[in-house]
Amino acid sequence: MRGRMNILIDDYQVPSYLVRMKLYSVTEVADALKVSRQAIFDRINRGTLKAERIGNQFVITERELKRVKSEKERA
Repeated sequence: MRGRMNILIDDYQVPSYLVRMKLYSVTEVADALKVSRQAIFDRINRGTLKAERIGNQFVITERELKRVKSEKERA
């Protein structure tokens, strides 16, 4: 059975699949979408934006940012 592997980075356990991905902070995503940081936190809490917590910060993958940007363009 394959389990999720974690890698230790700066004392934080990071899922190994995230290490190979381009990651964005909440601030970077807010800037890219031209919305507030609070709007990004709200979307994360509602589950409409997937994010991973690393330590005390959320990170968003490039794939997720592209998905949300394309949804916003269609709306």
